[in-house]
Amino acid sequence: MNIHKMNYNKYAKLGEGAIISASYSKNGKYCALATAKGVALHDGNDFTRKRFFKFDDKPMKVLLSDDNKYIALGTEKTYVMLIDIESDAIIKLSLGDRESIYEDFPASDFKEHTAYSSWLSAKNNVDISSLSFSADSRFLAVAYFPLYGIQKYISASKEEVEIIKKSDLKKSTVIWDIETKKIKYSLISSHLSIFGVDFSQDGKYLAICGVGPTCVWKLTDPPIPQIVGHTDFSITGGYFFPDGKNIGLLGTMSYSVSEIDTRQLIEEKEFGTDDLPFWVKYLFSKRSESRAKIKKFSGYTFPIKSLAISNDNKYLASGGEDSNIYIWDIQKFSVHKTLCFSTEYSDSYPPISDLDFSPDNKYLLTTGQPDGICIWDINSGTVKERFFKNGHGRFSNDGNLLALIDCCGPHTTNSIFSIKESESVLICEFPTHEIINNACLCFSPDNRFIAIGGKDGILEIRAVETKELLLKEQFTQNEPFSYFDTIKKTIPARIEFLHFLDNQNIILRTVGRYKTLDIQTREIKNLHKIQSRRSFCPEQNLSVSAKNKILAHSNGSNIELWNIESESLVATIPEKYTEGKIVSLSSDGSLLATACYEGIIDVWKLNSTNES
Repeated sequence: MNIHKMNYNKYAKLGEGAIISASYSKNGKYCALATAKGVALHDGNDFTRKRFFKFDDKPMKVLLSDDNKYIALGTEKTYVMLIDIESDAIIKLSLGDRESIYEDFPASDFKEHTAYSSWLSAKNNVDISSLSFSADSRFLAVAYFPLYGIQKYISASKEEVEIIKKSDLKKSTVIWDIETKKIKYSLISSHLSIFGVDFSQDGKYLAICGVGPTCVWKLTDPPIPQIVGHTDFSITGGYFFPDGKNIGLLGTMSYSVSEIDTRQLIEEKEFGTDDLPFWVKYLFSKRSESRAKIKKFSGYTFPIKSLAISNDNKYLASGGEDSNIYIWDIQKFSVHKTLCFSTEYSDSYPPISDLDFSPDNKYLLTTGQPDGICIWDINSGTVKERFFKNGHGRFSNDGNLLALIDCCGPHTTNSIFSIKESESVLICEFPTHEIINNACLCFSPDNRFIAIGGKDGILEIRAVETKELLLKEQFTQNEPFSYFDTIKKTIPARIEFLHFLDNQNIILRTVGRYKTLDIQTREIKNLHKIQSRRSFCPEQNLSVSAKNKILAHSNGSNIELWNIESESLVATIPEKYTEGKIVSLSSDGSLLATACYEGIIDVWKLNSTNES
């Protein structure tokens, strides 16, 4: 099909945005959700939205006070704000100026010092890590990431780290007096990272938990720090007992109870040795509460990682970091159904990384769960079948077969199942090359062939019926192993994407470069004109419609549509119209869905023309 140009029109915008942070009031009256769009206040019982507050700066942390009077939020640019729920007034406590958070660089006279760029990078990327109200809502504690806590994200030698550490924080944790809108206390912290701050019930103490020793501050004038012992290096949360004498600390491997004044360790136990005490269960429930309850708020998601359009163009499936799958009705612009796992364990599930509709749109194949690959019955909203494999899967084009690739263990195997109403039947299984992970596979249009590729750069094409290996091709690239290597070395070129254009030709992408391969002649054609940037999720930032030979991919900020045969750019959707990084084309090429980390999904109608 000789398409010279494509017109695009936005057809639908789906979703209320990805939930970055959530907070529930103590009595269950309200729920506050921080999204990419702003802060939404919902009724905690019937889940209806009461109010919405829009901010130019993206909210990153949100917290409701115990008396339901205030919503506190920390933004991406380190602004600290209070929303008075009754009056809707917005009070700015901190203006987000990073200059007030850090002292000057200790070697400021030596700007050429190698540690200066690392210090400057950390200073410009400081973030708010935790918020906490006192029980009477008089005070608000705000914890920042310590400067040298960000050193793992930057390149710094041991000498540089020591210089960075000397650039002490003016305040890694500050306590605001809400009535006077002034800072009551500025507390220094030696944590590498802060996971949480918690007031005691009487407001006399504040615990700062994170990577490193837990510090309990006695809020006198001046405040007095006390280090509470725990063998676990990383503490994720603290719980003050009602008597005000003891504190419980929750680590990654164990939990402990200590007396605050004497700092004496009362008990410490590893998980699994005994039944968990009530306060540990309480901290665990707080950690997973937002993901368990979020399913009841229609339209919200967590950051999106995968998209798929049904073959009848009626529905769109999205999967993300909350392990849930949302089926959207494209025509009604709303959630049609939510497919979710057990709420008891859903907090520990990894993101949904891949989706595939069956040709009859009855089933949805999902990848990403620790229990393997699942086939969902869309009508009933239940898992029809579960395959305990760590890899990827695809339906055949007639819907009769299912191919699964298992990348777990010392041997990589590919299995083909015959799909039945009751249970799929294994019809063949064969070993393939060691893909390790990040596998991709697809069926030919007539379902006679299957193509498999992966991280090792090897492409295999087999006959489905006979399991015969028809083609094996190794793709390589010449580039340095690291920025410090000056000599280029030949290394495998990871196969990021595969798709049959017809029964004879296949398109693939290796490390951002597109190629087509003729199966019969083994001729490889490099598509030099179609440029693509490297991506953190390369399998999901492009999509192909074999019907009209159109390729869509996210190329930096814009979405580009290319004619594969002519290698010509037929449409560009600029960044100002979409923030899409994940893309999916419908099978007939008439719809394009784009999504981004912020959880907003755009659906576009595409019209082709033969006029230049």
